[in-house]
Amino acid sequence: MGQTKRRIDRETEHGYTSIDSRICNHCVSDRHIKQFIKGIGEKSKCDYCEKNRAKTVEFNKFIEFFLEHVDSLYSDPLEVLVNFEDGETFGISELLDDIDLTEQESLRNDVEYSLSDREWCETPYYHYEESEALNAGWEKFAAVVKRNRYTFHQLDDEHFYEPIRPSAFLPALSHVISRIGLYKTLTKGTSLYRVRIEKKNEKFTKASELASPPANKAIYPNRMSPSGIPMFYGAFDIGTAIKETYSGNKEHIATIAKFKFLKDIILVDLSKIPPYLDFFEDADYNNQQIEFLNDFVKAISAPIDRDGREHVEYVPTQIITEHLRYVHHKMNDNEEILGLIYPSSKSNGKKSVVIFCENEHCVEKGDGKEDSFFELELPLRRVNPQSFI
Repeated sequence: MGQTKRRIDRETEHGYTSIDSRICNHCVSDRHIKQFIKGIGEKSKCDYCEKNRAKTVEFNKFIEFFLEHVDSLYSDPLEVLVNFEDGETFGISELLDDIDLTEQESLRNDVEYSLSDREWCETPYYHYEESEALNAGWEKFAAVVKRNRYTFHQLDDEHFYEPIRPSAFLPALSHVISRIGLYKTLTKGTSLYRVRIEKKNEKFTKASELASPPANKAIYPNRMSPSGIPMFYGAFDIGTAIKETYSGNKEHIATIAKFKFLKDIILVDLSKIPPYLDFFEDADYNNQQIEFLNDFVKAISAPIDRDGREHVEYVPTQIITEHLRYVHHKMNDNEEILGLIYPSSKSNGKKSVVIFCENEHCVEKGDGKEDSFFELELPLRRVNPQSFI
C-alpha cells in the first residue's frame, strides 16, 4: 500500500500516468537524455529495443526527467492564460513532433499515453519572460540612474509596475552572473598591456607613469570608473590596448607597457557568455538568462562618443562596476571580485580588462609588496599608434 501511494503521489505531483517498463540509452535520440540514462542506469533488459545488459532506467524516472525540462520552458495554460483565446495550447503529440526524442514507435506511444492529459502553452503576451523582464529592468535602471544616480534605490514607489524595479536590478544581475558562473581567475604571472599616448618629445618610463593614474589626476570619467576613482584599464593584446586609448592625433606616439600580475585575482568575465542550452541539457541557468546577457553585454560595451555627455552615459556601467566590486561577493558568498573582462568597443572580437587597483599597486620590477597587483616588465616599446589602427 505504501509503494502504491508513493507512486500515485509522484504521478499527481508531476502530471503523468505511470508505466511499468524500462528504457535504455539506445532508444532515445537526444544526447543529454542518453547521458542521463547512462549516469543513473543499471544494466538490464530494455523493454523497447530488447537489448540485454544495456544501461536502463525506469520509464517513470525517464518521464520525470523529460517533464522537468518541458515544464521549465512551457507554461500550464490553466495557470497563465486568462482564457484560451489568449494563446495557442498544445499537447504531447504536437510537442513530440518538434523534439527529436526517439525513433522507437513503442516508446513514443508510451510517452503519448503517459502524458495524454497534459497541455502546455507559450508564455502569453501579457506575461514577461525572464529575458524580457531583465532587459526591461536594465533599461529602466539605466534611465533612472542617469537622473537620480544617488537615490535611485528609493524610487520604487514610482516604478512599481516595472517587472524589475531599479533597486532590484543589481541583485538580479548578480544572481544571473552567479548562476552562470561568469568568473575567471587571472593567475600570477599573467600579463596585461597598458598604453599611454604621449607627445613625441615626452617619454614615460616608470611604473607610476604608465599605470593607473593617481586619484588626484583621475579627472576624466571612463566606462567603468567615474572621475576621481582610478582603475587599471588594459588588454590582453597590444592592438586592443592602443585602439581603446588612441584618439587619432598624428603628432602622438604610444608607449606600450607590459604589466605582470604578482598574485591571482578573480574577475567577472562578460566576454564569454556560454552558448544556448539544448532542450534537455542540464545547467544551473537557462536560455532566458543567456539571452539577456547577450543583449546586456552589447549595451554596456557599445562605443560612446566623448562629446561631453559621456559623464552621463557612463553612469549605469559605473554603478554596476561598483556593485560588483563591493557588494556582489557578499550577496553570493564568493571571493572578492577585483576586475572585469568585457568585449572591446574599439577592437572587434577582442577583450578589454579593468582591474580595481590604484597607482601605488603597480610597481617596478622586483619592488612588489603584499598589496601590489602588478610589476612593470621591461623593455618598454614606443610605436606609431596608427600602424595598429
